[in-house]
Amino acid sequence: MNEFAQAMVDELRTSCRILLEHTIRRGNDRRPSKLPPGPIGQLMESGHHFLVLAKPMMSALHTGQRQGRGLIDTPTPKRAHAPREPWKYVISKGRCIPRSWQTYDLSQEFDPRATAWWLSVLKRWLSDWSARKSPLEQQLQETRQLRAGSSRYAQADLAHLDGLLERMLHLEDSMLRLTRDLQSQFAVVASSRPPDPCPPGPAWSHFRRLASLQSNPDPGLSSLLSALGTLGDSSLPLGYLYQRWCGFQLVQALKSSGWAPLEDPSLKLLVGGHLALRKGETQISLLVEARFTQLDPTFGLQARTFESTPDYVLLHTSSPRPTAFVLDPTLHTGADERRRKGKYLQDIHFTKPQGRFGQMSLHGPQCSWAAAPLTDGVCRIEDPTSGGRRGTVPMNPLDFKQAPLMAWVAEFEGQLIP
Repeated sequence: MNEFAQAMVDELRTSCRILLEHTIRRGNDRRPSKLPPGPIGQLMESGHHFLVLAKPMMSALHTGQRQGRGLIDTPTPKRAHAPREPWKYVISKGRCIPRSWQTYDLSQEFDPRATAWWLSVLKRWLSDWSARKSPLEQQLQETRQLRAGSSRYAQADLAHLDGLLERMLHLEDSMLRLTRDLQSQFAVVASSRPPDPCPPGPAWSHFRRLASLQSNPDPGLSSLLSALGTLGDSSLPLGYLYQRWCGFQLVQALKSSGWAPLEDPSLKLLVGGHLALRKGETQISLLVEARFTQLDPTFGLQARTFESTPDYVLLHTSSPRPTAFVLDPTLHTGADERRRKGKYLQDIHFTKPQGRFGQMSLHGPQCSWAAAPLTDGVCRIEDPTSGGRRGTVPMNPLDFKQAPLMAWVAEFEGQLIP
Protein backbone atom coordinates (compact mmCIF):
# COMPACT_ATOMS: atom_id res chain seq x y z
CA MET A 1 0.00 0.00 0.00
CA ASN A 2 1.43 3.39 -0.95
CA GLU A 3 1.84 6.22 1.55
CA PHE A 4 -1.10 8.17 0.14
CA ALA A 5 -3.58 5.35 0.80
CA GLN A 6 -1.90 4.41 4.09
CA ALA A 7 -2.44 7.91 5.47
CA MET A 8 -6.20 7.68 4.84
CA VAL A 9 -6.39 4.12 6.19
CA ASP A 10 -4.57 5.08 9.41
CA GLU A 11 -6.89 8.01 10.08
CA LEU A 12 -10.13 6.21 9.28
CA ARG A 13 -9.02 3.18 11.28
CA THR A 14 -9.16 5.24 14.47
CA SER A 15 -11.85 7.77 13.53
CA CYS A 16 -14.38 5.96 11.34
CA ARG A 17 -13.80 2.21 11.28
CA ILE A 18 -17.11 1.46 9.51
CA LEU A 19 -16.11 3.65 6.57
CA LEU A 20 -12.71 2.02 6.23
CA GLU A 21 -14.00 -1.54 6.51
CA HIS A 22 -16.64 -1.04 3.82
CA THR A 23 -14.09 0.53 1.48
CA ILE A 24 -11.66 -2.38 1.89
CA ARG A 25 -14.40 -4.97 1.38
CA ARG A 26 -15.46 -3.09 -1.75
CA GLY A 27 -11.88 -3.33 -3.04
CA ASN A 28 -11.34 -6.99 -2.15
CA ASP A 29 -14.58 -8.10 -3.84
CA ARG A 30 -14.17 -7.96 -7.60
CA ARG A 31 -17.92 -8.29 -8.10
CA PRO A 32 -20.52 -5.64 -7.17
CA SER A 33 -21.04 -5.71 -3.42
CA LYS A 34 -24.14 -7.66 -2.37
CA LEU A 35 -23.77 -6.72 1.28
CA PRO A 36 -24.70 -3.39 2.88
CA PRO A 37 -21.97 -1.38 4.57
CA GLY A 38 -20.86 -1.41 8.18
CA PRO A 39 -21.86 -3.74 11.04
CA ILE A 40 -25.07 -4.83 9.35
CA GLY A 41 -22.99 -6.11 6.44
CA GLN A 42 -20.82 -8.09 8.86
CA LEU A 43 -23.97 -9.55 10.40
CA MET A 44 -25.28 -10.55 6.99
CA GLU A 45 -21.98 -12.20 6.12
CA SER A 46 -21.89 -14.17 9.37
CA GLY A 47 -25.60 -15.02 8.99
CA HIS A 48 -24.97 -16.51 5.55
CA HIS A 49 -22.18 -18.63 7.04
CA PHE A 50 -24.44 -19.76 9.90
CA LEU A 51 -27.07 -20.93 7.42
CA VAL A 52 -24.54 -22.79 5.27
CA LEU A 53 -23.03 -24.48 8.33
CA ALA A 54 -26.38 -25.57 9.78
CA LYS A 55 -26.63 -28.85 7.82
CA PRO A 56 -23.04 -30.08 8.42
CA MET A 57 -23.32 -29.06 12.08
CA MET A 58 -26.47 -31.15 12.42
CA SER A 59 -24.72 -34.08 10.72
CA ALA A 60 -21.81 -33.71 13.14
CA LEU A 61 -24.25 -33.92 16.05
CA HIS A 62 -25.57 -37.20 14.64
CA THR A 63 -22.00 -38.43 14.18
CA GLY A 64 -21.11 -37.52 17.75
CA GLN A 65 -24.27 -39.22 18.94
CA ARG A 66 -23.46 -42.42 17.09
CA GLN A 67 -19.93 -42.39 18.40
CA GLY A 68 -21.16 -42.07 21.99
CA ARG A 69 -23.98 -44.68 21.83
CA GLY A 70 -23.93 -48.43 21.80
CA LEU A 71 -25.36 -50.73 19.16
CA ILE A 72 -28.73 -52.35 19.67
CA ASP A 73 -30.53 -55.11 17.77
CA THR A 74 -33.53 -54.30 15.59
CA PRO A 75 -35.73 -56.77 13.66
CA THR A 76 -35.85 -54.61 10.50
CA PRO A 77 -32.99 -53.43 8.26
CA LYS A 78 -34.37 -49.88 8.06
CA ARG A 79 -31.62 -47.41 9.11
CA ALA A 80 -29.55 -50.37 10.27
CA HIS A 81 -26.76 -52.58 9.03
CA ALA A 82 -25.86 -56.24 9.15
CA PRO A 83 -24.15 -57.49 12.35
CA ARG A 84 -20.45 -58.29 12.41
CA GLU A 85 -20.68 -61.27 14.78
CA PRO A 86 -20.93 -64.61 12.93
CA TRP A 87 -23.23 -66.20 15.58
CA LYS A 88 -25.93 -63.67 14.72
CA TYR A 89 -26.50 -65.36 11.35
CA VAL A 90 -28.45 -68.50 10.35
CA ILE A 91 -28.26 -70.67 7.25
CA SER A 92 -31.54 -70.83 5.39
CA LYS A 93 -31.88 -72.54 2.01
CA GLY A 94 -28.15 -72.23 1.45
CA ARG A 95 -28.11 -68.53 2.26
CA CYS A 96 -26.57 -66.73 5.26
CA ILE A 97 -29.28 -64.49 6.76
CA PRO A 98 -28.96 -62.21 9.84
CA ARG A 99 -31.06 -63.15 12.83
CA SER A 100 -31.41 -59.39 13.51
CA TRP A 101 -30.00 -56.07 12.36
CA GLN A 102 -27.99 -53.53 14.28
CA THR A 103 -28.43 -49.79 14.68
CA TYR A 104 -27.25 -47.06 17.03
CA ASP A 105 -29.24 -46.38 20.16
CA LEU A 106 -30.92 -43.07 19.44
CA SER A 107 -33.36 -43.24 22.30
CA GLN A 108 -31.45 -40.67 24.33
CA GLU A 109 -31.37 -36.96 23.44
CA PHE A 110 -28.43 -35.10 21.98
CA ASP A 111 -25.85 -33.63 24.30
CA PRO A 112 -27.67 -30.40 25.25
CA ARG A 113 -24.52 -28.29 25.76
CA ALA A 114 -23.68 -27.94 22.07
CA THR A 115 -27.24 -27.26 20.95
CA ALA A 116 -27.83 -24.78 23.79
CA TRP A 117 -24.73 -22.81 22.78
CA TRP A 118 -25.68 -22.99 19.09
CA LEU A 119 -29.09 -21.56 19.96
CA SER A 120 -27.48 -18.82 22.08
CA VAL A 121 -25.26 -17.64 19.21
CA LEU A 122 -28.21 -17.51 16.82
CA LYS A 123 -30.31 -15.55 19.33
CA ARG A 124 -27.46 -13.09 19.88
CA TRP A 125 -27.25 -12.63 16.12
CA LEU A 126 -30.99 -11.93 15.92
CA SER A 127 -30.73 -9.45 18.79
CA ASP A 128 -27.89 -7.56 17.07
CA TRP A 129 -29.80 -7.69 13.80
CA SER A 130 -32.96 -6.18 15.35
CA ALA A 131 -30.93 -3.33 16.82
CA ARG A 132 -29.19 -2.44 13.54
CA LYS A 133 -31.54 -3.23 10.68
CA SER A 134 -34.10 -0.43 11.16
CA PRO A 135 -31.62 2.49 10.77
CA LEU A 136 -30.15 0.92 7.64
CA GLU A 137 -33.56 0.14 6.14
CA GLN A 138 -34.60 3.75 6.68
CA GLN A 139 -31.31 4.99 5.22
CA LEU A 140 -31.62 2.77 2.14
CA GLN A 141 -35.17 4.03 1.56
CA GLU A 142 -33.94 7.62 1.90
CA THR A 143 -31.03 6.95 -0.46
CA ARG A 144 -33.42 5.34 -2.92
CA GLN A 145 -35.46 8.53 -3.09
CA LEU A 146 -32.40 10.77 -3.24
CA ARG A 147 -30.80 8.83 -6.09
CA ALA A 148 -33.92 8.22 -8.15
CA GLY A 149 -33.77 9.01 -11.86
CA SER A 150 -34.47 7.67 -15.33
CA SER A 151 -30.92 7.09 -16.57
CA ARG A 152 -29.37 3.64 -16.69
CA TYR A 153 -27.05 4.69 -13.85
CA ALA A 154 -30.04 5.62 -11.70
CA GLN A 155 -31.81 2.36 -12.54
CA ALA A 156 -28.68 0.40 -11.62
CA ASP A 157 -28.48 2.24 -8.29
CA LEU A 158 -32.13 1.49 -7.52
CA ALA A 159 -31.76 -2.17 -8.48
CA HIS A 160 -28.71 -2.44 -6.19
CA LEU A 161 -30.54 -0.83 -3.25
CA ASP A 162 -33.67 -2.94 -3.78
CA GLY A 163 -31.48 -6.04 -3.94
CA LEU A 164 -29.89 -5.17 -0.60
CA LEU A 165 -33.30 -4.74 1.04
CA GLU A 166 -34.57 -8.02 -0.43
CA ARG A 167 -31.51 -9.94 0.73
CA MET A 168 -31.86 -8.46 4.22
CA LEU A 169 -35.48 -9.66 4.50
CA HIS A 170 -34.68 -13.11 3.11
CA LEU A 171 -31.75 -13.61 5.49
CA GLU A 172 -33.81 -12.53 8.51
CA ASP A 173 -36.59 -15.00 7.62
CA SER A 174 -34.06 -17.83 7.17
CA MET A 175 -32.35 -17.14 10.49
CA LEU A 176 -35.69 -16.97 12.33
CA ARG A 177 -36.72 -20.29 10.76
CA LEU A 178 -33.44 -21.96 11.75
CA THR A 179 -33.77 -20.72 15.33
CA ARG A 180 -37.36 -21.96 15.58
CA ASP A 181 -36.38 -25.36 14.17
CA LEU A 182 -33.59 -25.77 16.74
CA GLN A 183 -35.88 -24.81 19.60
CA SER A 184 -38.64 -27.20 18.52
CA GLN A 185 -36.28 -30.11 17.78
CA PHE A 186 -34.06 -30.00 20.86
CA ALA A 187 -36.15 -28.17 23.48
CA VAL A 188 -33.09 -26.72 25.21
CA VAL A 189 -32.51 -23.40 26.98
CA ALA A 190 -29.95 -21.16 25.25
CA SER A 191 -26.58 -20.98 27.01
CA SER A 192 -23.69 -18.66 26.16
CA ARG A 193 -21.15 -21.20 27.47
CA PRO A 194 -19.43 -23.08 24.61
CA PRO A 195 -19.32 -26.87 24.95
CA ASP A 196 -16.00 -28.44 25.84
CA PRO A 197 -15.19 -30.33 23.76
CA CYS A 198 -17.11 -29.19 20.68
CA PRO A 199 -18.83 -31.80 18.52
CA PRO A 200 -16.44 -33.30 15.93
CA GLY A 201 -15.97 -31.93 12.44
CA PRO A 202 -14.75 -28.74 10.74
CA ALA A 203 -18.24 -27.19 10.65
CA TRP A 204 -18.35 -26.75 14.42
CA SER A 205 -14.78 -25.42 14.48
CA HIS A 206 -15.66 -22.84 11.82
CA PHE A 207 -18.83 -21.93 13.71
CA ARG A 208 -16.84 -21.37 16.89
CA ARG A 209 -14.47 -18.97 15.08
CA LEU A 210 -17.41 -17.03 13.61
CA ALA A 211 -19.04 -16.78 17.03
CA SER A 212 -15.87 -15.29 18.53
CA LEU A 213 -15.70 -12.70 15.71
CA GLN A 214 -19.33 -11.81 16.36
CA SER A 215 -18.42 -10.97 19.95
CA ASN A 216 -15.29 -9.01 18.96
CA PRO A 217 -15.40 -7.56 15.40
CA ASP A 218 -11.95 -5.94 15.57
CA PRO A 219 -10.09 -9.10 14.42
CA GLY A 220 -12.27 -9.00 11.29
CA LEU A 221 -10.90 -5.57 10.43
CA SER A 222 -7.36 -6.70 11.18
CA SER A 223 -7.71 -9.62 8.78
CA LEU A 224 -9.07 -7.30 6.10
CA LEU A 225 -6.13 -4.93 6.54
CA SER A 226 -3.73 -7.88 6.36
CA ALA A 227 -5.41 -9.10 3.19
CA LEU A 228 -5.21 -5.61 1.74
CA GLY A 229 -1.49 -5.50 2.38
CA THR A 230 -1.12 -8.86 0.64
CA LEU A 231 -3.21 -7.93 -2.38
CA GLY A 232 -1.47 -4.59 -2.94
CA ASP A 233 -2.64 -1.21 -4.16
CA SER A 234 -4.59 -2.58 -7.12
CA SER A 235 -7.24 -4.05 -4.79
CA LEU A 236 -7.96 -0.73 -3.07
CA PRO A 237 -10.57 1.55 -4.70
CA LEU A 238 -8.42 4.64 -4.20
CA GLY A 239 -10.86 7.08 -5.78
CA TYR A 240 -13.73 5.81 -3.65
CA LEU A 241 -11.59 5.90 -0.52
CA TYR A 242 -10.45 9.47 -1.23
CA GLN A 243 -14.02 10.60 -1.95
CA ARG A 244 -15.27 9.18 1.37
CA TRP A 245 -12.24 10.51 3.24
CA CYS A 246 -12.99 14.01 1.93
CA GLY A 247 -16.60 13.66 3.06
CA PHE A 248 -15.44 12.58 6.49
CA GLN A 249 -13.13 15.61 6.69
CA LEU A 250 -15.95 17.92 5.59
CA VAL A 251 -18.17 16.64 8.40
CA GLN A 252 -15.30 17.10 10.87
CA ALA A 253 -14.78 20.70 9.66
CA LEU A 254 -18.49 21.43 10.09
CA LYS A 255 -18.33 20.02 13.62
CA SER A 256 -15.30 22.21 14.38
CA SER A 257 -17.32 25.21 13.18
CA GLY A 258 -20.07 24.44 15.67
CA TRP A 259 -22.48 22.50 13.44
CA ALA A 260 -23.88 19.45 15.22
CA PRO A 261 -25.11 16.50 13.09
CA LEU A 262 -28.61 15.44 14.08
CA GLU A 263 -27.75 11.78 13.40
CA ASP A 264 -24.76 9.52 12.82
CA PRO A 265 -23.15 10.61 9.52
CA SER A 266 -21.43 7.26 8.88
CA LEU A 267 -24.27 5.64 6.92
CA LYS A 268 -24.83 8.86 4.96
CA LEU A 269 -21.21 8.88 3.84
CA LEU A 270 -21.37 5.20 2.90
CA VAL A 271 -24.56 4.86 0.89
CA GLY A 272 -25.50 8.49 0.27
CA GLY A 273 -28.25 10.52 1.86
CA HIS A 274 -29.24 13.71 3.62
CA LEU A 275 -27.42 14.76 6.77
CA ALA A 276 -29.02 17.56 8.78
CA LEU A 277 -26.78 19.76 10.97
CA ARG A 278 -27.79 22.46 13.43
CA LYS A 279 -26.04 25.47 14.92
CA GLY A 280 -28.19 27.51 17.26
CA GLU A 281 -31.50 28.08 15.51
CA THR A 282 -30.09 27.52 12.02
CA GLN A 283 -30.26 24.17 10.26
CA ILE A 284 -28.36 23.21 7.11
CA SER A 285 -28.14 20.05 4.99
CA LEU A 286 -25.28 18.04 3.57
CA LEU A 287 -26.43 16.02 0.55
CA VAL A 288 -24.17 13.04 -0.21
CA GLU A 289 -24.28 11.85 -3.83
CA ALA A 290 -27.74 13.27 -4.49
CA ARG A 291 -29.01 12.78 -8.04
CA PHE A 292 -30.70 15.90 -9.47
CA THR A 293 -33.04 15.46 -12.43
CA GLN A 294 -35.09 17.76 -14.66
CA LEU A 295 -38.38 16.27 -13.47
CA ASP A 296 -38.48 16.13 -9.68
CA PRO A 297 -36.76 18.72 -7.46
CA THR A 298 -34.49 17.46 -4.69
CA PHE A 299 -34.30 19.76 -1.66
CA GLY A 300 -35.21 22.70 -3.86
CA LEU A 301 -32.61 21.92 -6.55
CA GLN A 302 -33.10 20.65 -10.08
CA ALA A 303 -30.89 19.72 -13.02
CA ARG A 304 -30.68 21.88 -16.10
CA THR A 305 -29.31 18.92 -18.05
CA PHE A 306 -30.60 15.33 -18.04
CA GLU A 307 -29.13 14.33 -14.65
CA SER A 308 -26.39 15.59 -12.37
CA THR A 309 -24.79 13.90 -9.34
CA PRO A 310 -22.26 15.99 -7.38
CA ASP A 311 -20.54 14.25 -4.48
CA TYR A 312 -21.32 16.76 -1.71
CA VAL A 313 -23.73 19.70 -1.62
CA LEU A 314 -23.86 21.95 1.44
CA LEU A 315 -27.30 23.50 1.43
CA HIS A 316 -29.41 26.06 3.26
CA THR A 317 -32.88 26.73 1.87
CA SER A 318 -34.86 28.26 4.75
CA SER A 319 -34.12 31.86 3.76
CA PRO A 320 -35.27 34.24 1.01
CA ARG A 321 -32.03 33.57 -0.85
CA PRO A 322 -31.03 29.88 -0.60
CA THR A 323 -27.37 28.89 -0.48
CA ALA A 324 -25.66 25.87 -2.05
CA PHE A 325 -21.94 25.03 -2.09
CA VAL A 326 -20.76 22.02 -4.12
CA LEU A 327 -17.60 20.06 -3.25
CA ASP A 328 -16.56 17.35 -5.70
CA PRO A 329 -13.33 15.44 -4.85
CA THR A 330 -10.93 14.26 -7.54
CA LEU A 331 -7.56 12.54 -7.48
CA HIS A 332 -6.43 14.62 -10.47
CA THR A 333 -4.26 17.62 -9.64
CA GLY A 334 -4.18 19.19 -13.13
CA ALA A 335 -5.80 22.60 -13.50
CA ASP A 336 -8.11 21.50 -16.33
CA GLU A 337 -9.49 18.56 -14.36
CA ARG A 338 -10.07 20.73 -11.32
CA ARG A 339 -11.83 23.43 -13.35
CA ARG A 340 -14.23 20.85 -14.73
CA LYS A 341 -15.69 20.48 -11.24
CA GLY A 342 -17.23 23.93 -11.77
CA LYS A 343 -19.73 22.37 -14.19
CA TYR A 344 -22.38 22.18 -11.46
CA LEU A 345 -22.73 25.98 -11.59
CA GLN A 346 -24.56 25.43 -14.89
CA ASP A 347 -25.81 21.87 -14.37
CA ILE A 348 -28.10 22.48 -11.37
CA HIS A 349 -30.26 25.37 -10.20
CA PHE A 350 -32.77 26.28 -7.51
CA THR A 351 -36.37 25.71 -8.53
CA LYS A 352 -37.59 28.81 -6.70
CA PRO A 353 -36.90 32.02 -8.68
CA GLN A 354 -34.90 34.66 -6.84
CA GLY A 355 -35.34 38.38 -7.19
CA ARG A 356 -32.25 40.33 -8.23
CA PHE A 357 -32.05 43.75 -9.83
CA GLY A 358 -35.82 43.90 -9.90
CA GLN A 359 -36.11 40.69 -11.92
CA MET A 360 -37.03 37.11 -10.98
CA SER A 361 -34.74 34.44 -12.37
CA LEU A 362 -33.36 30.96 -11.64
CA HIS A 363 -29.95 30.77 -10.01
CA GLY A 364 -27.52 27.94 -9.43
CA PRO A 365 -25.11 27.21 -6.56
CA GLN A 366 -22.95 30.03 -5.23
CA CYS A 367 -19.83 27.96 -5.86
CA SER A 368 -18.74 24.58 -7.22
CA TRP A 369 -15.28 23.56 -6.06
CA ALA A 370 -13.00 20.58 -6.38
CA ALA A 371 -11.17 18.84 -3.56
CA ALA A 372 -7.79 17.59 -4.75
CA PRO A 373 -4.64 16.15 -3.12
CA LEU A 374 -2.63 19.36 -3.45
CA THR A 375 -0.08 20.39 -0.83
CA ASP A 376 -1.04 24.08 -0.68
CA GLY A 377 -1.96 25.54 2.66
CA VAL A 378 -4.61 27.83 1.15
CA CYS A 379 -7.62 27.50 -1.14
CA ARG A 380 -7.11 28.05 -4.86
CA ILE A 381 -9.51 30.25 -6.81
CA GLU A 382 -9.44 28.83 -10.32
CA ASP A 383 -11.05 31.79 -12.07
CA PRO A 384 -10.43 35.17 -10.38
CA THR A 385 -13.05 36.80 -12.60
CA SER A 386 -15.80 34.51 -11.28
CA GLY A 387 -15.65 35.89 -7.76
CA GLY A 388 -14.50 32.58 -6.26
CA ARG A 389 -17.29 30.49 -7.75
CA ARG A 390 -14.73 27.97 -9.03
CA GLY A 391 -11.80 26.76 -6.97
CA THR A 392 -10.03 23.91 -5.22
CA VAL A 393 -9.74 22.95 -1.59
CA PRO A 394 -6.32 21.30 -1.07
CA MET A 395 -6.89 18.00 0.76
CA ASN A 396 -3.82 15.81 0.75
CA PRO A 397 -3.88 12.92 3.26
CA LEU A 398 -0.07 12.95 3.48
CA ASP A 399 -0.02 16.55 4.69
CA PHE A 400 -3.59 17.48 5.52
CA LYS A 401 -4.26 20.97 6.83
CA GLN A 402 -7.79 21.70 7.96
CA ALA A 403 -7.47 25.49 7.55
CA PRO A 404 -8.41 25.63 3.82
CA LEU A 405 -11.48 23.46 4.38
CA MET A 406 -12.44 25.55 7.40
CA ALA A 407 -12.13 28.68 5.22
CA TRP A 408 -14.45 27.07 2.65
CA VAL A 409 -16.99 26.28 5.38
CA ALA A 410 -16.65 29.82 6.77
CA GLU A 411 -17.39 31.22 3.30
CA PHE A 412 -20.55 29.15 3.22
CA GLU A 413 -21.58 30.48 6.63
CA GLY A 414 -20.97 34.03 5.42
CA GLN A 415 -23.53 33.46 2.64
CA LEU A 416 -26.30 32.53 5.05
CA ILE A 417 -29.02 35.18 5.35
CA PRO A 418 -31.14 34.85 8.48
